[in-house]
Amino acid sequence: MTNDEIRNSKLESNSKFQCSNVQNTRNRERFEHSIFEHWNLIRVSNFEFRHLFLLLCLFLIACNQPKPTATIPLAPPAPPDPILAATDPGALRMQDIAAVMTAYLHVNQDMPLSLSWLKPTAARFGTTLDFTSPISGKPYIYVPNGLTIPGIPHHLVLYDATPSHGGHWAVMILPAQATQPLQAEVFHLTPDMLQLYLK
Repeated sequence: MTNDEIRNSKLESNSKFQCSNVQNTRNRERFEHSIFEHWNLIRVSNFEFRHLFLLLCLFLIACNQPKPTATIPLAPPAPPDPILAATDPGALRMQDIAAVMTAYLHVNQDMPLSLSWLKPTAARFGTTLDFTSPISGKPYIYVPNGLTIPGIPHHLVLYDATPSHGGHWAVMILPAQATQPLQAEVFHLTPDMLQLYLK
């Protein structure tokens, strides 16, 4: 083989080698580019998954929050049934006490420290007061400072611990208003209402 042929053979071989290197370089670039694209897809997927997981957690937390319960305002005690108030011995006894207590309040502008303090006022009206329950014979329970329930103006000052006709007879003080002075009135409290006052 002549020198020219050897030279041409080497040039041809080098050319093939260079082409092969160029092809390998392109293949490697394609491979790297493909890997980069896949990696970006994985990163995006992880990012979206984390956000979805976070949103799910927030949703579950929001669902587990206790819902505020709507508070229904308590209604003031209702006046007793007129027939029951006019015939029940406990109601009649409480009405005598409430009438004398109202007169005492008008004069003294304060509650008596003891129920016995009402007797002189009762004597002036020709009334005899009895501070015991006609059902049980036990003394009525007197609370000079009054028991209250938030949102209700009536102050419970006297009550019979023994129930009668499904409730408890009681004397309550109604605060003075523009045209109405401080006064005591008789109510027939349900056991639930009485328990609210006692709490």
